[in-house]
Amino acid sequence: MVGDKRITRDNLPAIRAMVGLVFQNPDDQLFSPTVFEDVAFGPLHMGLSKEEVTVHVESALQAVRMSNYRDRLSHHLSVGEKKRIAIATGFQ
Repeated sequence: MVGDKRITRDNLPAIRAMVGLVFQNPDDQLFSPTVFEDVAFGPLHMGLSKEEVTVHVESALQAVRMSNYRDRLSHHLSVGEKKRIAIATGFQ
């Protein structure tokens, strides 16, 4: 089971949407100039509108308590801060 879903052929799309990946070294995962752009990368490529992407990014950053870092340069963060941002990139 993944979450509350049994693994079946019919559930695979829903299960895949629930699973994320975070690299051990956040420098391998964060590549955009700003925190906002790093977290927005996935949603932008999922076809969401700019307004939806902004809501998604704000929600993800709030979940990892990094809202105040939205406009910061990703490469200037501490390793712990980078890890939290990397986790935020996987929020759905």
